[in-house]
Amino acid sequence: MQTVTSEKRNVEGQNTEAKNSLGVPSHRLVVAFIDRIIPIHKRDDVQEVLEGKKASAVGCVFWSTLWMIFMVIRQLWPAFNFPLFLTEAAALAVAFTDKVWGQQSVVAVTAALTGLLLCDSYFYQTRRPAFYRGLDAAAALVFMVVIEIYETVASPSIALSLPVLARGTATALLMLSMVRVLFYAPRSYEPFVTGSPVLTYCMTWLWVGAAFTTMITYQEYVPRLFPHQEFPMINLTATSFLIAFRLQKNALERHWSETTIFQDTEKAKLDRWLYWTWSLPDAKADESRLHILWEVLGFFFLAVPMILTVICWLVRYTPASEIDWPQWAANSGAVIGLAMLWPLIRKANLKLAHAILKRKQARKRGLGL
Repeated sequence: MQTVTSEKRNVEGQNTEAKNSLGVPSHRLVVAFIDRIIPIHKRDDVQEVLEGKKASAVGCVFWSTLWMIFMVIRQLWPAFNFPLFLTEAAALAVAFTDKVWGQQSVVAVTAALTGLLLCDSYFYQTRRPAFYRGLDAAAALVFMVVIEIYETVASPSIALSLPVLARGTATALLMLSMVRVLFYAPRSYEPFVTGSPVLTYCMTWLWVGAAFTTMITYQEYVPRLFPHQEFPMINLTATSFLIAFRLQKNALERHWSETTIFQDTEKAKLDRWLYWTWSLPDAKADESRLHILWEVLGFFFLAVPMILTVICWLVRYTPASEIDWPQWAANSGAVIGLAMLWPLIRKANLKLAHAILKRKQARKRGLGL
C-alpha cells in the first residue's frame, strides 16, 4: 500500500514539474521561453488560449509567439505618445547627424525609433519604474545596431560609418535615457530603481562608458591649440571622478593587503557590493562633502571642449566652416544628458547602499552579534 502511494506521489510530482505557470504541460525550456516573452499582465489571457487548445510543447511555443506578435501590433497605437516621439526623434537626429544629413542618418534614426515604439507597445499597461523605461533606450539601440550591421553587409552605401555609429550610439543612449526617465518619472509609482546590485552597477557602468565615448570623440571638432591636447583634457576628467569616488570611501591612503584564514564569505560579498556603490559608507554622514566639488570639476572638464570650440569661433581663431558643428551639437547633448542622469544614478546607488546595510544589520541580528 505504501509502495503504491509513493509511486502515485512521484507521478503527481512529475506532472506538476512538467506544468508551467500557465498550467500547460511542456518542457522546462519551453516554460521559461513562454514566461519570458509574455508580459505578466497578459499571462492570464494566454493561459485561457493555451488551455483551450491543449497544445503540445511546440504548439505552446508557436501560439505564444503568435499571440505576442499580435499583442505588440494591436498595442502600437494605444502606446504611441506623440510628444515623446517628437522629443526622441529630435534627440536621435542630433546624435546620428553626420557632416551631411543623408540617407544613412535617416535609416539609423528610423531603426531606433522603431525599436522604441516596439518596446512601448510590448510593455503597454505594465507598471514599471521610470528607470526601466530608460533602459528601453538600450534595447532600441541594440536593435538599431543590428540593422546597421545588416546594412553594412547588404548595402554599405546607406550604412553609417563606424565612428559616427559609435559616437551616435553613446550620445543617443544618454539623451534617450534622460528623456524617457524625466518624461515618465512624474507619473511613475517608483521613479528610481530598487536595490538590485546587478541593475545598479549596469546603469552606472553604462554611464561611465558613454562618458568615456564622449571624451574620446571631442578631438574631431575642437580646434588644435597645442600638440596632444586631448591627453590632459581626458585625464583631468577621469581623475576628477576617480578622486571623488575615493574621497567618499575615505580611501586616499594606501591599504596593505592582509591574509585572513577564517573569512565570512557572505560578509565579504556584502562589503564588496557596498564599496563599489557611489555612496558614502555608513557612519560617515558628517564627513566633508569635498567629493561633490570634484564631481563638479569633472563635469566642468567634460564640458571644456565645447566651451573652447565656441570661444575659438567667437574670437575668430577658427572659421565656422572648419568646425564640425553636428559633432559639437551631439557631444553637447551628451554632456547635458550625462549631467541630468547623474543625480538619478547617485540616488540609485544610495538606495542600493541602504539595501546592503539593511541586509548586513539583519544578518548580524540573525547571528546574535
